[in-house]
Amino acid sequence: MKAIENSTEVVVEKVKEAERLGQIRCQEWAAQQERWRLEDDHRRVAESIKESREELTKVIENWSRVVSLEQFFAGVESRAQSLLKRKSRKS
Repeated sequence: MKAIENSTEVVVEKVKEAERLGQIRCQEWAAQQERWRLEDDHRRVAESIKESREELTKVIENWSRVVSLEQFFAGVESRAQSLLKRKSRKS
């Protein structure tokens, strides 16, 4: 009988230890999941920033082209008016 009681105590202690280790593993798993979630969030933020910068660069390049075209046509218009004035003076 005494041996059975001692065995029971050993089994109970082993069960408690297994439960404690299970809780530790569960906490470690939850912590790892949180780290992965944070890493994913950081990756998404970095990707969003990169995409925003690329989009801004495209907007700036397009704006530069528009301004360049406006300046070109303003120059053409100015030159045409100058030529017309010169022609009208000669007539």
